[in-house]
Amino acid sequence: MEVLGFFEISVVLFVVLHILRIYFADCDAILHFYERFAKPPERRLRGKVIWITGASSGIGEHLAYKLTELGCKLVLSARRKDELDRVKNQCLSLAQKLFPLTFEEDFLVLPLDITNFSTHEDSVAKALHRFGKVILRQLIFLVNNAGILQMGLSMDCDFDVVFPVLNTNVLGTISITKAVLPHMVQNRNGQIVVISSASGKSAPVPYVAAYAASKHALQGYFNALRMEVYDKNVGVTMICPGLTYSNLFRNAYRENLETRRDLVLPPTTMKPERCAHLIVIAMANCLDEVWIAKPSRLLELYLAQYLPLVRDWWIQRDNRNRNANLTAASRTN
Repeated sequence: MEVLGFFEISVVLFVVLHILRIYFADCDAILHFYERFAKPPERRLRGKVIWITGASSGIGEHLAYKLTELGCKLVLSARRKDELDRVKNQCLSLAQKLFPLTFEEDFLVLPLDITNFSTHEDSVAKALHRFGKVILRQLIFLVNNAGILQMGLSMDCDFDVVFPVLNTNVLGTISITKAVLPHMVQNRNGQIVVISSASGKSAPVPYVAAYAASKHALQGYFNALRMEVYDKNVGVTMICPGLTYSNLFRNAYRENLETRRDLVLPPTTMKPERCAHLIVIAMANCLDEVWIAKPSRLLELYLAQYLPLVRDWWIQRDNRNRNANLTAASRTN
């Protein structure tokens, strides 16, 4: 009985300490451990070729800057070439201050429409033409960051806004991955990084059904893909960030394709620089899945993972309060 009592006390203390850690943390426990105790990421990433989609703003842009500081060679993709050129010039300026032998050829601007599936294999060929010999020697990372957001109650939304969300976030990501994957398998070297979302684990509020569906689809597809390519020395890392400052919200669709408008983000929104730093830790250590979010959202993710019934009660309570406040505000106006 004494041993059992000691065990029970140890479990309770562990749970209490873990909850306290969540209160002060902005990532899951495993990622937090690697951030504090693992080898510096530059030892693993320096000189590696990393292809980032959605690199023109937000998380993708700041990830490019962070990887530049580590001495990586980058392929930068998005639809807006002018914004990619801006990011490239910033990367080049930053790299030349840190690494005197940095050349412009270390950064390739490769405009890409993630929904134009027929162009993806040509884009891979262009990246291989620039970095092919390096790719054969070095581990290549594909960071699937391109995505769009849609917000609005499902019953009020046109189907026209659901299709582009799924087309971009799911089918586009799968298509570019399938174009790169054969080269990784052939070389038995590669890491696929997918910027999913905390909404892919647990949708926090109403109004994001299509977006949450797209991120749940990514979780399912790439978790299965990880099992298929594990023995070929190709890894899959799922990144699940919470609210992060980016143009994702500024460009979000609403009830139809014509009603985009800005969204005021709460103070708990994470800075993209911090998010990019934690993503680099996950990449360097080939972690399977990481959560990056402020404490309140992090707690929701833990509840969804281990106590889903409690999580449902928690979310429903918050949504009732939120809807009551919105109703009261509308009556006042």
